[in-house]
Amino acid sequence: MGEAANRIVPPLAEPTLHTRPFKNGTSFVRCLAFLLEHEGIQSFDPDDPGGHTVFGVARKFWPKWEGWATVDAINAALPTQERRSVALAGNPALRGMVREFYYDNFWLKNSCEEMPFEVALPLFDFAMNSVAREARKA
Repeated sequence: MGEAANRIVPPLAEPTLHTRPFKNGTSFVRCLAFLLEHEGIQSFDPDDPGGHTVFGVARKFWPKWEGWATVDAINAALPTQERRSVALAGNPALRGMVREFYYDNFWLKNSCEEMPFEVALPLFDFAMNSVAREARKA
């Protein structure tokens, strides 16, 4: 499956025990879907300043993110990147951690909930990607 396997985006509104329930159609869910579609599942791109990334969360910039334990366990247990991608995308607890991460660190901190979708989307996207841009300057 190759690159196509890395573009599986998990359902975003499915509530889990870990997360607040996010309803389909809300601006946050729509913006997060857009972002995750472009980020993919997992990357080990040596040219990415964030290094190892999962759903756009860069290990270099967010080494204490709670999802890394789950990611590391899945990567250690499965032999191929294709199987790892399917397992990562299908893990409801990890999906919840990803949603919470983006909601708390980028959505709320930039007051996106107070904006219409058309304004919130570019701000949310910029806020998330500016972490990598700022790191390249350092």
